[in-house]
Amino acid sequence: MHSRAVFMLLAAFALGACRGPKSDCEGSYESWTGSMAAHDWDSAYELLTPEFKKKVGSPKRMAAYMEDSWKGSKSFEFSPFDIAETNAGVCTARGEMRYTVKIRGELPKDHEQVYFSYVFRQEKDGLWYIELPGNERIQSF
Repeated sequence: MHSRAVFMLLAAFALGACRGPKSDCEGSYESWTGSMAAHDWDSAYELLTPEFKKKVGSPKRMAAYMEDSWKGSKSFEFSPFDIAETNAGVCTARGEMRYTVKIRGELPKDHEQVYFSYVFRQEKDGLWYIELPGNERIQSF
């Protein structure tokens, strides 16, 4: 039984490590959507731009905000239309997502064709980080 617990802990750690910022925009997009689907808000925090991390303050505060915003959300499916650099060091990922909200005592509610546009920025370390929707700097497409 002890070896099973160790295996589960190592598997959880390995999955979490896979969700960090990547050297390509598409990889960071995959990390972000994986974090959303798993409600892994610690990994989501690691994907924020350094500038936005300062605004958020701490992973705990990020987790509280995201959990409140996505409470009861399950079965995320992301379908990107395009993921492309729009300017040097700026990338957008656009598409649609589907998910179900299940709250105890209520019927599940499906949300389909929810459109998204995420902005990622390449930082000095060469990795791509997300600016949360509604907090991006204004830019032209």
